[in-house]
Amino acid sequence: MAYKVDADNEFAKALGVVLRTLRKVRGHKVIVVHKVTGFSETSITSWEIGRYMPSIQNLRALAEFYRVPMSTIITNTERTIYLMEKGNKSDRDE
Repeated sequence: MAYKVDADNEFAKALGVVLRTLRKVRGHKVIVVHKVTGFSETSITSWEIGRYMPSIQNLRALAEFYRVPMSTIITNTERTIYLMEKGNKSDRDE
């Protein structure tokens, strides 16, 4: 299950950045995540671009697949939001 989010949902965008980064750092293509987890390629891509958010159960499955605790995903998502906000603030200050 996935949840559609507003286009300006910072958490969904940041979570997507974290999920995409985990996948790329692990050297996986979307097709590999699909084949191992059973999630559709469309779902995986939608989560990674922040259009949808995975359910807690799906996020747990992704964390297991990437071999990281869910807390690491959440902490990195919060850190990404902070950096995105900091970057936006710098853009406004110029």
